[in-house]
Amino acid sequence: MVKLARPALRPSLRKMTTPSAPQRVPLRLIAEKAGVSRMTVSLALRDHLTIAATTRKRIQRIAQSLGYRPDPVVSEALSTLRRSAYRRNNPILAYITHGPRPDTWMDSFTQRQYYKGAVDRANEMGFEVQMFTRLLGGVSDRRLSQILYNRGIRGLIIAPMPYSRAGERIDFEWQNFAPVFQGYSVHRPELHRAVANHFQIAYDLYVKLAALGYERIGLAVPLEQDRRTHTKWRGGWLGAQDELGHSRLPAYLPEKWSRESFLRWFELARPDVVIGIGDPVIPWIESTGLRVPRDVGYASLDLTDETSAAKVSGMNQFSEAVGRAVVDLTVATVHRGEWGVPEHPKIIQINGAWVAGRTTRSLLRSKSRRTVSTPPAA
Repeated sequence: MVKLARPALRPSLRKMTTPSAPQRVPLRLIAEKAGVSRMTVSLALRDHLTIAATTRKRIQRIAQSLGYRPDPVVSEALSTLRRSAYRRNNPILAYITHGPRPDTWMDSFTQRQYYKGAVDRANEMGFEVQMFTRLLGGVSDRRLSQILYNRGIRGLIIAPMPYSRAGERIDFEWQNFAPVFQGYSVHRPELHRAVANHFQIAYDLYVKLAALGYERIGLAVPLEQDRRTHTKWRGGWLGAQDELGHSRLPAYLPEKWSRESFLRWFELARPDVVIGIGDPVIPWIESTGLRVPRDVGYASLDLTDETSAAKVSGMNQFSEAVGRAVVDLTVATVHRGEWGVPEHPKIIQINGAWVAGRTTRSLLRSKSRRTVSTPPAA
């Protein structure tokens, strides 16, 4: 009779042990080591700006030396409580505009879209958007920030500056707020921002025009408009030009925008398509006897109601989506309790998309016909 050997247990089945989770370090222990309260420890570990920077870093070093790790379940529960408490007690986000008039911002289609997107997103999240305007000759920035603080408003959305006030500094008491800029028109202080991806918009527009057969792709925008994107329109245009190996054309970036100076540039650069903003240069081009798009193409970096109605080709910047993004960023900053000027500012960028219109056409067929009709060399 053959005896069957009992199969040996695999090592993994003989002894199954689960490594025990490391002991969590309580805030009480960190507080005792640091000589502060547990609330101070909690705020310091969240990088709360109400705690002095030197104290925050000291407490964080002590926590690290003790092996402290936050409990993700508790952290999420506390975050949820903070969010619900803020919405219940302070459900207002301030939307700060600028100008000689309270309605100056309404002169811009893009700003109207920003505001609509912000209001829609805030409503979805249970917040209300209230507008405050920094009027020329009105209350000071310090006084306005005190008014907002006394009303319990902590989330600030800073709308773009009008051209007449470009580069102006805002002197709010930033330490009391979670502020976010919309766009690049305000340079200082450096805060979180939600913006259109201007580099991608200019780069992709250039590549799309090249795919249609255009080879001499010119850029014509007012210098101040380009500066408001941190020169990212110019950068995207130059980057695509170099990447595709096209001839380097001079850009038309005037400080003073005029028909006469545009036509001088147009004659010098001889573009077969112009990238611009809006559609003001189309009548200037056609005043020379050329026709758009038969002789010269035109595409806009930012399509508006007016350009869309005129069936202009170009890029949709999705300005409403930028407005929604600025609310997402502001609310998230409030919920994390990140007050004041951030140490590492974040930027949310919204990509644009090509929209075909009547101001561009494909040149590929006409070029192929010319190529076919050319007789071979003798």
